[in-house]
Amino acid sequence: MKRLSLLAAYCLLLTFFSCKTQEEITPNRTVKLNKTYTTESGLQYVFTEVGEGARAKSGDKVSVHYIGKLTEGKEFDNSYKRGTPFSFTIGEGKVIKGWDEGIALLNVGDKAVFTIPSQLGYGPMEIPGLIPANSTLVFEVELLFIEAGN
Repeated sequence: MKRLSLLAAYCLLLTFFSCKTQEEITPNRTVKLNKTYTTESGLQYVFTEVGEGARAKSGDKVSVHYIGKLTEGKEFDNSYKRGTPFSFTIGEGKVIKGWDEGIALLNVGDKAVFTIPSQLGYGPMEIPGLIPANSTLVFEVELLFIEAGN
């Protein structure tokens, strides 16, 4: 009877830790998949897949694949279609604020969806033919690689 109880407990633990559809447990963090998180600035993000690599931070050069869309679903950019990931250094201000903030929330291998309010995107600036002024932007992102900064 004791063996049966131990086997049942083992199976229950194995099921709990191998189930990755609702929650991912990786070193130093627990992430609920498909749950919307919101930062103080208003950036919303949802983890759709959790990686086990290093965490990105300010000063790191990162490589990211992404699909950019307007809230109504119109795609305006796609690095997958180009076949080339986008690289930038976090915190240098060379990307929209929502990207600097959002990518720093990810670990290598993570996939997430960012909903970036206008003030963290292009604000009142229009990108003619692509992005209207004051648009909320939606990005599906995948953090591929980090080159540690200073």
